[in-house]
Amino acid sequence: MSTINTSYSQSPHPQATRIHHSERIGTFDPGNAKKVEPSFKLHLDSLRNPDLNKVADNSDEKIYSQIEKNGKIVATIYDGGIAKLSGAYGHLSLDSTSANLAERRTQQIADLIGGTIHFDRD
Repeated sequence: MSTINTSYSQSPHPQATRIHHSERIGTFDPGNAKKVEPSFKLHLDSLRNPDLNKVADNSDEKIYSQIEKNGKIVATIYDGGIAKLSGAYGHLSLDSTSANLAERRTQQIADLIGGTIHFDRD
């Protein structure tokens, strides 16, 4: 059986109400539980056992391109399409769907703000 402990009491602050009350919300029946999809199970497993050697999507080793304007890097686009823009350009609305999102965003940002594209090639 699961319970929620709640009750209500006045607080010195008019907007705040504390809750302290015990209420039965039902019992758990394993026979009625829904099956977990295999893909979701893999996702849960990855959260429980993270790969500590995995490189973050926005790490320097995953830079796809950078856009330079007036001698400063104003945008960095990573392999997966994540785009990091300098404060002056943070308001840009970028496409979110494309076969190669990194390539599309690089071109879109360059078209919107100008500058020189530098590709990170190994």
